[in-house]
Amino acid sequence: MKFKKKKVVKLRGSKTHGHGSKKKRRGAGNKGGKGLAGTGKRADQKKPSVWKSWQVQKPGKHGFKPPRFVVKRKKLKAINVSELSLLAKQLKSMNENLKELNLKHLGFKKLLGRGLPSNDLKSLKIIVESATSKAVEKLSSIGCEVIVLEKQLASKLSKE
Repeated sequence: MKFKKKKVVKLRGSKTHGHGSKKKRRGAGNKGGKGLAGTGKRADQKKPSVWKSWQVQKPGKHGFKPPRFVVKRKKLKAINVSELSLLAKQLKSMNENLKELNLKHLGFKKLLGRGLPSNDLKSLKIIVESATSKAVEKLSSIGCEVIVLEKQLASKLSKE
């Protein structure tokens, strides 16, 4: 039995092997090749992205920093003295005999000194984790007592 010889299609002699223009299958997008090739004639809006690619290829400018070296700032939820009177009014409307305002339980970490305190805060006792000296000074001038927990902790540690 005689078999028919298979036709081998390997695109011999074809420059692009059936994939159109040479430029279309480079694998580097429209950059124009590998490395910094094709960055010569660019319009002004394209230049910054070309400069960025040059910076990446300089020694010591690539990679990332491991998480242990990245400094993460803790976001403190703070409240100003001026906003404190509004908060006290809202809480007094719910609770008539409000004598103590615990900012720690309300989610505030720090008391800041911007603004002027109102006379509604006169008889209040304010408890907060940390406060600026200006805030404490302003509130004590109207007769309000401010208890800063951070200072109490520091004094306890120094005694031990």
